[in-house]
Order: sequence, then C-alpha cells, then structure tokens
Amino acid sequence: MKTVVMGTVFKGVEPYLEAYFRSLLEQRDREFGVLIVNDGLDQAEVTRWTGDLDVSFVSNSGTPGVNRMAGIRRCLESRVEVIVFADCDDVQGMGRVAESRKLIGAGAAIVCNDVIPMTADGVVGNPWFSHVFDHGQAVTKEDIRCGNCLGLGNTAVAAAILAVELTIPADIPAFDWALYGALLESGREAVFTAEAATFYRQHEMSFAGHGLLGADYLLRCLAVKEAHYRFMNNHFTGYAALAQAYGNLHARCTEDRRHLMQLADALDAKKSRKMLWWECC
Repeated sequence: MKTVVMGTVFKGVEPYLEAYFRSLLEQRDREFGVLIVNDGLDQAEVTRWTGDLDVSFVSNSGTPGVNRMAGIRRCLESRVEVIVFADCDDVQGMGRVAESRKLIGAGAAIVCNDVIPMTADGVVGNPWFSHVFDHGQAVTKEDIRCGNCLGLGNTAVAAAILAVELTIPADIPAFDWALYGALLESGREAVFTAEAATFYRQHEMSFAGHGLLGADYLLRCLAVKEAHYRFMNNHFTGYAALAQAYGNLHARCTEDRRHLMQLADALDAKKSRKMLWWECC
C-alpha cells in the first residue's frame, strides 16, 4: 500500500524537527514517504533533518484546517492509499507506521493509536487513551460526542474515505474533531490500538491539552465545543441541543468572569484520567 506520513511545519516548530524526523527514520516499517505542508519555513530548515527519507513538500499558508486539507488533496492526487497523520512537534513510536499499515490493510478505515504526553524538554507521562479504550475496540460516534480522541497526530486513514467534497469551515477550531465526527456520522469505522503511540508534545503552542488548565483554557474549550456542535448540527441530526447549550454557556462565561472561574474550579475538581480532548467541560 502506498503510504505517506503527513505533517505541517510552521514558524515556532523548528526546535522539535530533529526529534520528529529521527522518530520517522527509526520506524520499524520504512515503506512510506513523507509529505510536509510548509507554512512559512525555509525548506532547508526542514531537510537538514530528513536523512534518507523520501520527503516531498507542498507550500500552503492558512489555518491549521486549510493546511491539512492542502496536504490531504496532494495525497489524493498522488494516489496515496494510507495517510498517517503526524504533527511535526511530536515524536512517533517506532511501531506507529507498521501498526497503521497492518490495521488498514486488514480493513480498518480509521486507526487511532494511544497518546503519551511529553513536555517540551522530553519528559514522558502516562498514556491517555488506553485508560478509555481497550486494544482493538471500535471508536464510535458516541465515543467522540462529548470529547475527541481522533487527532491529526495520532490517527491514520485509508485515504479513499477522504475522497469526498468536505465542507468543514476553514476557521473551525478543532478541524480534526469535525473531520472525524463527520466521517463517523457518515458510517465510517475507527479502531483503537494500544500497540502504537504518539508522544504528544506539551508546550506553549499546543492547542488541545488534557484535562482542565484553569479559566482561560475552559473558555477556549467552550468556544471549541460551541463551534464543533454548530458545525455538526448543520450537517447531522442530534446536535441541536448541544449547539444551543454550549452557545449559551460560552456567551455567559465570556460576559461573567466570576461565573467562569467558579465553573473552572468545579470542573477541575471532577477531572479524571479517562478524559478525551475537550471533555473537561
């Protein structure tokens, strides 16, 4: 199967590129090319770390969603069969490509692997999603209704399922959640594997953390969920109440800082290890 590992580079990601490409060079299965969507970096800043990897580039400047769609379109034009999404500030476990290719070759449409948090200087934490899903378990649309585990750093897809006209707004905050929410609502199936991992870098540019990080993070979470549910409600049934509720809550918390801080404290006390991204509120 023709396989591509796809990532995006942008200003600020430079300190993490060496570790990113080293993790690709160390993959057990090297039957893949690499596609880098370049949003504003000198290409030489990237190629200095790529070694003997087969790397191609597409230049695009836009929101994260717009850049990801540019990469997906290039993959489809190139008749890629498997896309392994891998953020360029993260590190890939050595078996990630092999496990993704194996499961998609066996018929999976979407593969979700575990995520292990890692600080900017490389300190590793505990796995996140194997506390929620068993190895081989299906990830359903209900599983990602209140939060998301299907990111564009820990998933791989059979590229053919993306060969449709996508209507996801370019400015939607959580492009990955919208993409996979739409795919699962349309009948595609996802499977979780604990046999591969993404080491997920936590630093000041990280968009989605894990758990609750105070009032400002809560306000961002509410904005993400309002936008997500409004998008889903425009295309699928069963999201109207959520869109309305999160729209109202986001508006109130924006206007009333005291209420926002009280809510943040209450939710912080309830958080658990078995949370997905954005599930803290």
